[in-house]
Amino acid sequence: MKAHGCEIWDLSLRNPNFNKLFNDGLACTSKFITSAILSGYNQGFNSVGSLVDVGGVSKGLISEIIKVYPHIKGVSFDLPHVFSTALAYDGVSHIGGDMFHAIPNIDAFIMK
Repeated sequence: MKAHGCEIWDLSLRNPNFNKLFNDGLACTSKFITSAILSGYNQGFNSVGSLVDVGGVSKGLISEIIKVYPHIKGVSFDLPHVFSTALAYDGVSHIGGDMFHAIPNIDAFIMK
């Protein structure tokens, strides 16, 4: 915060290059975490009809869950400016918003 005089989220909003770098870094760690969740939470998503990945534009978690559990309606929820670099995934819709104000009304949410 002190280096740029603002919060990281504001810096991402103002600087598209930083936004991409930050999101790419999150996507990289998401691969390892996703594998652990899917193997460790064996059959845990069977009863979930809809799932929100809060802060989920990091290009991995919700789409990989939907691949294994295609019955789930997936939602990737993140700040609106973050979706400027978001990829589209089958079975996953993007919703922009601020988790500190409200999240979509869905069966379950996941946040990593």
